[in-house]
Amino acid sequence: SSNNLLLPLNIKDMKDEFLNINHKTKIITLLGEKIFIKNSILVPKEYTLEITSKNKEIYFDNDSYLLIEGKIIAKGEKNSRIRFTSAQTSTGAIIINSIDKESNFNYVSFDNLGSPKLLTEKFTGALTIYESNILISNSEFINNKRGDDYLNAIRSNVNFKNLSFKNVISDGIDLDFCNGYLDTIYFDNINNDALDFSGSNIQVKNIFANNIGDKGISVGEKSNINLENIQIQNSSIAIASKDSSKVKIKKPTLKLNKVDYAAYNKKPEFKGGKIFISDYKNKSNLLLKDQKSKIVYE
Repeated sequence: SSNNLLLPLNIKDMKDEFLNINHKTKIITLLGEKIFIKNSILVPKEYTLEITSKNKEIYFDNDSYLLIEGKIIAKGEKNSRIRFTSAQTSTGAIIINSIDKESNFNYVSFDNLGSPKLLTEKFTGALTIYESNILISNSEFINNKRGDDYLNAIRSNVNFKNLSFKNVISDGIDLDFCNGYLDTIYFDNINNDALDFSGSNIQVKNIFANNIGDKGISVGEKSNINLENIQIQNSSIAIASKDSSKVKIKKPTLKLNKVDYAAYNKKPEFKGGKIFISDYKNKSNLLLKDQKSKIVYE
């Protein structure tokens, strides 16, 4: 019955043939090349789910999701990525809610996933990270099906390196009240914002964004974002700073955007936005600014 689907099964009590559970080391591994997840699964606090390139594909059905309260370590290899995907009629999602533990994805392909239908109110991303530490490298996010974001992190420490996002129905990465580092991220064909920051402090470098429906980089709610070597083209607004946020950008390359820089106030409880630009080739006159805000070429 559909009631069972609302509560994920605790993985440590499962007897499935695709699971190998070591209760001493608290490590769970998956057996087989293609693993079908037909019920939502909970990995409890003290356990670690380890996925390797031997597990080529994790396939979600029945709108199932993985809820990680322990840790997930998914390490593929350069020529053998681990692929998380879902059945045509299903969404598939991963939620990480593992206070202070660090999960790690390396050489992973997230393909055709979507925010969990059963938990839509709470989790808007296909990959949602909540109050956790997360490291993602050498991975791709393509063709999501539903949700506000492909990747959403809330009150987390993030370290993302060498990622690509392609054909995304809303935002690519949405970081709310996060700290951390982003390096070398490619965005292509994103319907809304490529990068969306709220209340966050992040160092960002080497961003390449093309065909962005709304903003290349949207910064709000008192964020402090340092950007370096940022290439954005074919967006509505390349870089926006609003609501008491401060953006420092070094080495921008902005082309074919309707607006290159926008600084403004949106929410009454905040002030305007600030943008400081240095190490630039030429000054843009495609600016949008209100009286509370400033855009400064240094």
